[in-house]
Amino acid sequence: MPRLKHEVSALKSTGDGLAHFAAALFELELAREGDPESRAAISHLAEVLLVFWRDGSGDELSRMHPSLQSLWLSVAPMLVQFELRQFDQALVRCWKSRDDLQKLAEAITWLEPSGNKRVEFARCVYHLELARKGVDASRSEFARRAGLLSEAYQDPAIANDLIGHDAGLLHLWGELKPYLDEFFEAMEEQAARAQESTKKVPVPQAPVSRAEVKTDPALQQQPPLGSTREVPSFRTLTQQPKPAAPPPPPANLTPPGSWVPDADVVIEEAAPPPPPPPPLDLTPPGAWKPPKTPTGEIELLEVDVLEVAPPPPPPVTPAHGLAAAVAIAEAEEVEFDFEPSEATLAFWDYTFASLQLAPADGLRARMLATESRADRKRLTTWLEGLGAHLAVPEARAFASLVRLVLASETKEKSLFGQSNPRRKEALTAAFALLSPHPEAAGHAAVWFEMDGWETQQALQRGLELLTPFLAFCARQSLDPLRPETVEKYLET
Repeated sequence: MPRLKHEVSALKSTGDGLAHFAAALFELELAREGDPESRAAISHLAEVLLVFWRDGSGDELSRMHPSLQSLWLSVAPMLVQFELRQFDQALVRCWKSRDDLQKLAEAITWLEPSGNKRVEFARCVYHLELARKGVDASRSEFARRAGLLSEAYQDPAIANDLIGHDAGLLHLWGELKPYLDEFFEAMEEQAARAQESTKKVPVPQAPVSRAEVKTDPALQQQPPLGSTREVPSFRTLTQQPKPAAPPPPPANLTPPGSWVPDADVVIEEAAPPPPPPPPLDLTPPGAWKPPKTPTGEIELLEVDVLEVAPPPPPPVTPAHGLAAAVAIAEAEEVEFDFEPSEATLAFWDYTFASLQLAPADGLRARMLATESRADRKRLTTWLEGLGAHLAVPEARAFASLVRLVLASETKEKSLFGQSNPRRKEALTAAFALLSPHPEAAGHAAVWFEMDGWETQQALQRGLELLTPFLAFCARQSLDPLRPETVEKYLET
């Protein structure tokens, strides 16, 4: 060991690249054997060898001598672990410095080695953070690596490999993904419009009758709202029986040929019978008789009688939710006389055929889910196919609520902080479908209520976009149903 330590010192003094490479390998061997000075410098030795590792020159230099090749192969696993640890430390440094532009720009330089996909993905994400905060130099750095974001977005397995177990990258990826959703959705819409414009003659489609609508047998086995595909009316949802028809008039039982009085004949009423004679007094002489009033009637004497209070009524358990509504309707004799028209039923059939999903993992799928890009695309396709159904008040109200929900899923600002044009388009489409039919809107809102808690929360976020618009119309004394009102609101 003393001889090896002396030779290592001699190699260091030569100043040759091959000698530095060999000196680092042999000194690392001294550290393994327990030399205290070499063990203290082990981090420095690893950084020196990492330079040869990253540029690939270590493989070529190790072939100069069998001893070097043997040492290089033995140290390679350690260098891999050291490089991963350095990368993890650099990621932590970037996450902690994300609020300080200068410190974050410096921390990004510690992300090594260049060319590694995980490293370049991390550089892309953190350069995006700088670009969103106005650092122009980071815009080009982000643009050079933006293809990695597309790869990660289109393949979750690639995204998991690039993010790894780093909490910072996972958080930033979660914030970035909705913007990528909008970006790719916009690209798909542009492609669809371009494809639609290439069609020379549009082929009109005949309206689908209710008898022609077909549903997959697997969907028919477990309908979400009942045992049949018939669209329930509001009465069905509240379990109220349909009001009974009035009884038919009694049959004419007068035998043929019998006399029937004419309608204009006045029949004189018979004189009332004479009052009955007063009862005879059969009381024996000298017997007690009850006192009489001046009119000759017998006077009744009041006698105190012990009254027993009736038992209290049993306690009534207050009803909640739908049960309370039904109880109030029964107490007030409210009749639900809404009967959907054929056009309304055709709209609901179209909606079921477009949005109904088969149960997944034994659970009923949500018809109005908006969490994923595929869910939003399904709703958008349904909206685009409404066509003539929009003449039905329920269809227009349903479409308006769905448009509001989709608008709430779009970002108010773009990736770099500008006003998001897609948000304005979504709000314009939603407000354009508003109509003065609250009963139809109530029928549509029932389906959001029955679709589950997540859908209810999504609808609430959509309605929060409607409230400021209606407040604006009230302050300005404007009609919310006029297109120029919507345009004026979105320009302010």
